[in-house]
This record gives sequence, C-alpha cells and structure tokens, in this order.
Amino acid sequence: MRADYPIMPRDVTASIEVKSPFQRQRGQMIPLLAFATLAILAMAALAVDVGTWRYQQRIEQSAADAGAVAGAIQLYYFPQTPGTPAPIEVRDAAQSATSLNGFTDDGGIGQTVVAVNNPPTNNTPSNVGATPYPPGAAVEVIVTKQQPTYFASVFGRKSQAVYARAVAVRVPDVNPVCLEQLDTTTGLQLSSGNVNAVKCSITTNGPVNVGRGIVANDLYYYGSPPPPITNSSGATVAPINSATPNPDTCYKIPGCNYLQNTPIPKLTVGATRASGQTLFTAPAPPGYLVINGPISGTVKFNPGLYYIYGGIGATVSGTGVTLVNVDGPSVIGGGGGGAIDISAPASFGPPDNAPTAGVAFYQPPTNPNTLIKNNGTPTVWNGLYYAPNATFTSNGKPDTYSSLIIGNFKINSTNTLTVDPSLNPATAVSTNQLSTHVILSE
Repeated sequence: MRADYPIMPRDVTASIEVKSPFQRQRGQMIPLLAFATLAILAMAALAVDVGTWRYQQRIEQSAADAGAVAGAIQLYYFPQTPGTPAPIEVRDAAQSATSLNGFTDDGGIGQTVVAVNNPPTNNTPSNVGATPYPPGAAVEVIVTKQQPTYFASVFGRKSQAVYARAVAVRVPDVNPVCLEQLDTTTGLQLSSGNVNAVKCSITTNGPVNVGRGIVANDLYYYGSPPPPITNSSGATVAPINSATPNPDTCYKIPGCNYLQNTPIPKLTVGATRASGQTLFTAPAPPGYLVINGPISGTVKFNPGLYYIYGGIGATVSGTGVTLVNVDGPSVIGGGGGGAIDISAPASFGPPDNAPTAGVAFYQPPTNPNTLIKNNGTPTVWNGLYYAPNATFTSNGKPDTYSSLIIGNFKINSTNTLTVDPSLNPATAVSTNQLSTHVILSE
C-alpha cells in the first residue's frame, strides 16, 4: 500500500532559504553614519568656524586698539566736558583709524559697527584694584562685525557677531605745568620774591624778573631768556626756549573747560544781592548762584558754584567752592582781617558731583580787570586760579595755589609764590601741557 504524501507547491519550496545573522542586521549602520557625520560637521564647525572667528577677532582687536589710541590723542585738542558725549572730533579720529585697519562703521545698517565712547561704558579698568579713569581722559572703542559661517551654516547659523574692545587713556606728565604766565609784555615780575613750583614746571611768555630765585622742574619761556632756575634737588636747570608763545591750556582741564564752554548766566532781577551778606549758599550741582555784587567785608561761601557780578572786595573763604568773577575787578582781602582760603571741589563724581572740580577761581577771558591781594595773612587757593587776561598783584604774605593760569603776575614783597598741583587731585591730574602721551589700558 502506498502512502499518500501531500505534494508541496513548487514555488513554495523554491522560496525557502536560510539567512545569515549578518544579513538579518542590514541597514543598522545608516543611522550611526548619520550621527557620526553630524558629529564630524560639528567638530569641523568648532575647529574651522570658531578658529576663523578667533582669527578675525584678533584683527578686530588691532583695529580697536588703533581707534582707541587715535581717539585718546584727540582728547588733548578737543577735551570732553564731564557728563557729555564724546566730542565729534574724538569719534571721527577713532573711526577713521579703525577704517584704515579694515573696519568701517556703517551706522548699524550693515555688517560692521564701530562704537566710540568717552567716557567708557565701564569707567573702571578691569584689572584688580584699579581706580576710575579721570574724567574725559579715556576713550573706548568697540568693533563689532558679523562674520560668515562655513560648517556651522549646516546647523542654521549663517553668521556670528565677533567683537573687540579697547580703551586708551591720555596720561598726564610726571612733570606737569602748574604755572602759566600768558601775556607777552609785563611777564612774571617778582623783583624781591621767589617762586616755588613743587614738582612741576612753569611756562612764561613775558619777561621774568625774580629776585630770590625760581625752583621748578623746568621753565619754558618765549621771548627774552629768564635767569637760571634750580629744581627740587638743588640742581641748576637751564630754561627751555619755546618758538611760539605758550598757549592757554584751560581746555585741557575738565573743570576749566566746562566753565569755558558753558554760557555765563545773565544778571537778572532775581539774582541774590550781595549787600550785607556774610554767607552765601548755592544750590547743589549742577546748580549755581548768581550774585549781584560787588561783595565786600568778610564772606564765607558754602560748597557750590558762584557767578559774581560787580567784582569782589572781600576776605573770602570756603570749601568745595568755585568763584566766577564775571565782570569786575577783584581786591581780595580788601574787606579787612581773616584768612583767605578757598578750596575748589575735588571730584566730578561723589561726593562733590561738581562739573567745576579743581577750579577755585575763574575770571573769563572777556574780563581783563586787575586782581589785587591786599590782606596781610597768607592766601591759599586750593585749586586752579584762572584769569588769562588779568594782572595779579600780591601785597603782603605768601600766596599758595594748586595751579595758576594768569596774564601777568607781580609780587611786591619778599614772599614766596608757591604752586603745588598735589593740593587738589582734580588739578594735579589734568594740568599738563608738555610731553603728554597715550597708553592702552584695556
């Protein structure tokens, strides 16, 4: 008997095949390769793009350095008034220097922005223990440019902002000029007295006649050669000839520059009358008090800025004070006894917040009236004493100033004229004329 077996279809038996383990895992490498490719692209972006940005940043840094230095140099000619934006000359000089180095400001509508700030956005240097920059002394340049991407564009980033920052500071000389005599006729006449310029120099445009000698680091003269001088060490120093008259450097002193560029308030009906007053109080800065003078007697000033019409004929004193002698003569000490002692505001920021920091007495160039000191006690002007077209005659005891810019100066006694910039930091920092320089701070 024959057993019947089912007959398998031919096409079914033909489809039976044995698969290896490797064949069953086909296609699993594709996602791994995709992830690996992304990782390689990311590494390429990191290596190529970031490296390129870093290279471009170094080029931008050179441009920013050049711009900051160029701007700071301009501060010697166009100084900043405290609290105002950078002078246009400073901005133009800085942007011109960055443009020469390949980065031209396009006003923010394109790929490159060159920002010029004076003072810097951060006015304190980043190095540990640093003190704030002197007002109007530092220029900050920030160069920002959108740099293209290469491999990073795969991840959707088409460009990257790369920036560089630099700060340059104008540095006062270690040998500042503290006494400037401007007129070319009368000059510096101290026939019996002497001058002691403490660790600073003198410029004079007129004849010099000093009976007992001059002590100064240097004496720069225009016109007739003055007598030899000695320095603080007792060594003889030969005067240095200036080919042209030495200039008025008020514009280099922020407080003086502020007064020079701020309109003098007019005398109005509401002005404070000086008659019978022995104490004056001005509003807090930037306020001021207008006085309808002349002032006389013995007068004390509370801290503040005072515009005086009609002249001064008084014994005056006060701390944190700036006196502006608008239109009259000044006879300090004319009112009788008492010390003559005016100390200028010492700081532009707290605690004084004074735009006239460093200036004790200011007589506008439009006021050529004479100045006389008659009092028998010593006189101290702890700050800049500025009267570029006036003649100051001192009778009596010695006079002391932080800085002195005067048309002519006479001493009718055997006393000493002392000028010491260290008495007021705002004056000591800013009063300089010769051999000044600029450094990169950040």
